[in-house]
Amino acid sequence: MATKTTKKTTRKTTRKTTRKTTRKTEESASLSVMILAIVGIVLLMYFGTSSSVTVDVEVNESEISNTDIIDETITISGTTYENQEAAYQRLSLMPQTMMSNEEREFYFTYK
Repeated sequence: MATKTTKKTTRKTTRKTTRKTTRKTEESASLSVMILAIVGIVLLMYFGTSSSVTVDVEVNESEISNTDIIDETITISGTTYENQEAAYQRLSLMPQTMMSNEEREFYFTYK
């Protein structure tokens, strides 16, 4: 007797390939920053302790004896005064509503 044969259909199976992506967590990023900070501190300590600085300063006394006259004039809002004390005295006589912002700032910050 003949056996009955049946046709089998073959199915193609498709597999999706997924790539594994490694994501850096905040812990690993923090660890790398911490390591860099420690290495930096160690380098600062090494170079800071191994270097020495010598300073030689020479001052000529002849230059110190020659003093220049210091110009004490001060200009506030376009008005020139002899010195800061004179400016304060003149501004104390002026009402605050007539003062500019610069004059008012000088008046309240003067000793």
